[in-house]
Amino acid sequence: MGAKKIGFDITDATVPAREIMRGGPGRDGIFALTNPEFVSAAEAKITDDTRVLGVFFNGIAKAYPLRMLTIHEIVSDSIDDQFYAIT
Repeated sequence: MGAKKIGFDITDATVPAREIMRGGPGRDGIFALTNPEFVSAAEAKITDDTRVLGVFFNGIAKAYPLRMLTIHEIVSDSIDDQFYAIT
């Protein structure tokens, strides 16, 4: 096994290991959004050009704006008793 740095093998990296730096929050530094509160599209300021990730299950539709996913990255949610993650 080659050189280990930052938790994975960088033996064949095109950037020298000494130049690889950590950035952003540390591991597990961005917490999942759990039990999200839902509001109407108008209240959330959803327009025709707002990008969302949508879920439709058992006749229930939910939309997760990408602007929120940029902050939280993961949403843990459920419809009825079916749990899922949005990433």
